[in-house]
Amino acid sequence: MQNNGEEKSAVSGIVGLLRGAIAFCASIVIAMSSGIVLAMKYGTGKGILAGAGILIALISVSIYLMNNAKKLTLADCILPLIIGAMSAFLFFPISMAGMSIFSVGTCMGASLLLTIMLFMYKSGRIKAGWLVIPFLTFLYELLPVELPTDIDNILCLSGSAVNLIMAKMFAINPDELIKKDSGDDFNKMDNEGVQDGTKYITAEQNGEEQG
Repeated sequence: MQNNGEEKSAVSGIVGLLRGAIAFCASIVIAMSSGIVLAMKYGTGKGILAGAGILIALISVSIYLMNNAKKLTLADCILPLIIGAMSAFLFFPISMAGMSIFSVGTCMGASLLLTIMLFMYKSGRIKAGWLVIPFLTFLYELLPVELPTDIDNILCLSGSAVNLIMAKMFAINPDELIKKDSGDDFNKMDNEGVQDGTKYITAEQNGEEQG
């Protein structure tokens, strides 16, 4: 029972980190887009202040989500695609201007690879360690902070793709997951039966003492 509790606590901690990281990425994109829009309307200074304020507020929300995560949801898995699309729309003019510090294609590719990996983790087929490379790739491709060349994009996406292939090769078979879940349910029922039996024996002993 103690091992199950520790396992659930560890899973909850990992899910919290994942959700907090995803929310943090969303916070950066939303804050930057809001700051740019406000700067165009009210001036650069006010835009920067507003963007910073929005970022602080959203990071606070990210911390709250991280500390109150129980399990990975469908929305958590799909969110990287939405964030990637927002970032691609926001920084698309940079790509069209011929600057090589942002690529729409690699941004969406990194978002898709991360989403696939999150779904695999949600189904229990892979461990959390397989998410490190796609997460770093996603964060790198999300913002216009790339090197002025396509080599880094090729290396990042290739590494994330190889990571996905390796994860699929070492993924847990769905049949094994079913057996594991069945075994966990059986052990739970067995433990409950032992507890009920102990309560029954204790009640009988108390009755004999009173008699």
